[in-house]
Amino acid sequence: MQEIREIMNMELKELKLGKGLEKYEGGGVKEATQKTTQRILDLIRQNPHITRRELSTIVGISENGIKFHLNKLKQKGLLQRV
Repeated sequence: MQEIREIMNMELKELKLGKGLEKYEGGGVKEATQKTTQRILDLIRQNPHITRRELSTIVGISENGIKFHLNKLKQKGLLQRV
């Protein structure tokens, strides 16, 4: 029972911090977002046919998160659908 409580507390802490954000203490959300966007761009360069689902699995964020980053890249003119 104690183990379950500890796991639940850990999950609640992750939800409050936002998954992955604890890695970027001091750098902030903007830096974390930039690193994620750069990683996605690098993966697309390596495999132009990679899917959102594959990106999601590799990067560790939801498919909607991938979509957000892809839209940002499109807006900046760094990515174009062909």
